[in-house]
Amino acid sequence: MEPVRLALIGAGRRMRTVYLGLLPHLGDAFTVSAVCDPLETSANELAKQLQVPAFKSLRDMVRARPMEAALIVTPSETHHALSVFLSRNGVPHMCETPLAPTFAQARAMVAEAEAHGVTMQMNEQFFRRDLLAFWKSLAGEGVIGEVGRAVCLNGHLGYHTNSIFQRFASTLAVSVNAMAQSMPVQRYFDVARRWNESEEFEVRFLSFANGFAAMDSAANVKGALGRCPRPGYLEIDGARGAFAEMPVGPWPWESRAEVRIVPDGMFESGGHAVSYPILAVIEKDGTETTTDLIPYKGPVKRLLVRLPDGERSYENPTAARGLLSNYLSSTAQACLEFAHALRAGAPLSYAARAALESSAIDAAAALSLERNGVRVRLPLEEGPTRDAEALDALRSKLGVDPMDVDAMLDVAFPKNYVVAN
Repeated sequence: MEPVRLALIGAGRRMRTVYLGLLPHLGDAFTVSAVCDPLETSANELAKQLQVPAFKSLRDMVRARPMEAALIVTPSETHHALSVFLSRNGVPHMCETPLAPTFAQARAMVAEAEAHGVTMQMNEQFFRRDLLAFWKSLAGEGVIGEVGRAVCLNGHLGYHTNSIFQRFASTLAVSVNAMAQSMPVQRYFDVARRWNESEEFEVRFLSFANGFAAMDSAANVKGALGRCPRPGYLEIDGARGAFAEMPVGPWPWESRAEVRIVPDGMFESGGHAVSYPILAVIEKDGTETTTDLIPYKGPVKRLLVRLPDGERSYENPTAARGLLSNYLSSTAQACLEFAHALRAGAPLSYAARAALESSAIDAAAALSLERNGVRVRLPLEEGPTRDAEALDALRSKLGVDPMDVDAMLDVAFPKNYVVAN
């Protein structure tokens, strides 16, 4: 496969800390051909490092056309304008999460991509985590019976957990209920370098077209104040058992996971399940070790579980590329799918329409909160009030209409990262 010539849009922290370490492992799929950032110094620094042309203006880069496709890794406020401009100019693109700050912008992004026949993908899809991919495979074998429900506590409320629910439901969400609460807390400084004096809690109940249901709740996903830390508690419930993942300690983010299956003889005497731990094969410095601790971003080569009818395993699909980090592996898989879609017309597992459906779930939850928890049906006919408020806030902050694509292309955000020596 001829590598896709890829332009990097955005030269900030996330591009440098995630994709610069990832793309060298995907050399058969991508070759970086340009860097674009309205902050000229940032663009030049990264372009020099990669030995490719630098562009301050997206208009100039699209006119020069050094690329076939683009990767947007910029502040979310700019996603709508950048994506719409690329779609209107026939440039396929990947975009980092979130899709956009408002549902109206997200809907416009997908509409433009579809209208111009442009392949567009949202990256960072949590269902690609090794553990969740393993569970999905086991569910397909009927290990826990027909899957009908998911419960998540302090995982990552919104887009990321939505993608997990969508994956296991295999159909569209049809309604959302949401409730929220705020409480004062001891003032503390968090890992994102922000002071906090209150804590917001939200719980959502999602219903899907085939009867699948999901409960998603979160207050403090970083685990401060003794709350359940990432990756949170996640349970996938089936007719004969369940999959479960639970965090181990506040830091570093690790978890234990298990498959819970009710033996045939127990259905008539309690229905109690037997738990089978999922083990991780970790490779470090050429040495493999097996542990029941699953690192959130660690070097996982393989997962396995020993069930009564035999061992099942899941191989990290990017291990042969030297990408053992669970976090980088899932992002790499999304990128590779995008490349195959462009080169071979292969379908995307999580295309732009699926990302829009996730945005609709978030918007429906916001509407439900505005209406004191009443059920909001999908698809949506209107966005939440906070969408209009968010657009007004962006207009005040940026000095331009956030829906004005041409004006937004000239907006630059201050550099807020440090280049390591």
